[in-house]
Amino acid sequence: MSLFCVNCGTKLEDGNKFCKECGNAVEAAPSGAVRAPVCADGAASPNVVVCADGKLRWTYELKLCKNPVLFNTTLTIFLCILAALWVFINLICLDNYDYWPEGFLSIGKVFLIAIPCVSALAGLSYLIYALIMGWEYCAVFEMDEVGVNHIQMPKQYKKAQVIGIITALTGALTGNMGTAGDGLLSMGRQSMYSEFARVRRVKALRRNDTIKVNGRLKHNQIYAPKEEFEFVLRYISAHCPQAKQSFK
Repeated sequence: MSLFCVNCGTKLEDGNKFCKECGNAVEAAPSGAVRAPVCADGAASPNVVVCADGKLRWTYELKLCKNPVLFNTTLTIFLCILAALWVFINLICLDNYDYWPEGFLSIGKVFLIAIPCVSALAGLSYLIYALIMGWEYCAVFEMDEVGVNHIQMPKQYKKAQVIGIITALTGALTGNMGTAGDGLLSMGRQSMYSEFARVRRVKALRRNDTIKVNGRLKHNQIYAPKEEFEFVLRYISAHCPQAKQSFK
C-alpha cells in the first residue's frame, strides 16, 4: 500500500527511496503497512488517519463561540450582497442624468447606514445558527492526491462518534471500502469537494485552524487541529502547485 511523504504529504509508491516532490528521504516501513501521517515536528498525527482505501481522514469540532471563521464568512456574504445591490442600482441609473450626483450621493448615504444594520443581521443569523448547532460545528475531512472533501455532520454526531466511524474504516482491510466510504458520506448533511487541479488559491489562517481552498466558482474551508495543521497544509500545497498561496 502506498505511503505518504512525512515532509510534504505527497503519495509515495512502494520502493521509493526519495519523495518525487520534495526529495525527502523515505523512511523504511514494513511492506504493506499503513502509516499514520507525520507532522512538521516529526510526531505522528493522532487525529489524521490513513484508511484502507488510501484516503486521509480526520475530524474537526469547531467551537462556534470561540472561532470566528464562520461568522466572518457569514458577514462577508451579507456585505457582498449589499455591495452588489448598490452596484446594480447605479448601473440601471447610468442613463438617468437627474440621478447624478444628487441621487448617487443620496443612495450612497442609505447604503452607508445599511452597513451596520446588515452587520447586525449577519450577527443575529449567526447566533441563531450557533444555537441550532449547539455551539459546535462537527465536520469530517477526507483527502487524497486528487482532492479534499469537507463533510458537515448532523448535529447529533459528536467528535467521538465520528472518530469511531473513521477508525472502523481503517480496520476494514477486507470488503468493499467504496461502499463504506459512501456510507460515511451519506451521513453528512452537506459536503463540499475541491479538486486540487481546479484550485486557484490556497490561504492558510493558522490562528483559526483554517485553510481556504478556492477555485473560480467554488470556495471551500478546510479545518485541521493545530497538531496536524502543518501536515494538512503541506499536503494541500504540494498538490496545488499552480495555486496562489498565502500563509498567516
